[in-house]
Amino acid sequence: MKFLPFWADRFLYIPSIGLCYLGGIAFQFLYSRGERLIRRILAVALIGLLAILGMLTSQEAEVWQDSESLWLQAAKDHPTFPKLHHNLGLAYLGKEKLDDAIGSYQSLLQLDPQHVPAINNLGTVYARKGEFDSAMSRNNKSLVLRTN
Repeated sequence: MKFLPFWADRFLYIPSIGLCYLGGIAFQFLYSRGERLIRRILAVALIGLLAILGMLTSQEAEVWQDSESLWLQAAKDHPTFPKLHHNLGLAYLGKEKLDDAIGSYQSLLQLDPQHVPAINNLGTVYARKGEFDSAMSRNNKSLVLRTN
């Protein structure tokens, strides 16, 4: 069974509606049939659950501020996933943080030296920095790898 990658949790929002609905039905069933003590315990448990989920949502919202913060956290949590370094490099490139983009692409190339998009993007970064010899060598390498 293949699972979604950890950064694709947004695909689980709609399927989780059913579980939330069933949880609400179960809560309503227990609450309507319970005695006064049971109702209080259920109310306190629900308030506690909502408080915990609210705090977790607040923490997670900080990570999802923008592409840079999302991919930076993901790359820190899972440093051996090349795609995360590639996406982080793209985020840095989009913000013109060229030195950070170079570092991200170099980290990726340590994991996967034949990653053609990273080599090509590294050439783009060097071109934007005005380092045209480095840019040409990266772009030539990416062309050679693409033809093989």
